[in-house]
Amino acid sequence: MSGNIVSVNYDDDLAKAGKLLLEKNINGAGVLSRSDGIIGIISKSDIIKTVAFLK
Repeated sequence: MSGNIVSVNYDDDLAKAGKLLLEKNINGAGVLSRSDGIIGIISKSDIIKTVAFLK
């Protein structure tokens, strides 16, 4: 198991989150709020599903 947790901020856009996942070669990252810590997880699948329904 990895010691470092990769995360994005809740107000980051999908492109930034997707780029981070690709750069780190990982499938998901924690989502952080401004004050409450981790509030969720975003995955490559989440990003693909969202982009697929943008039309």
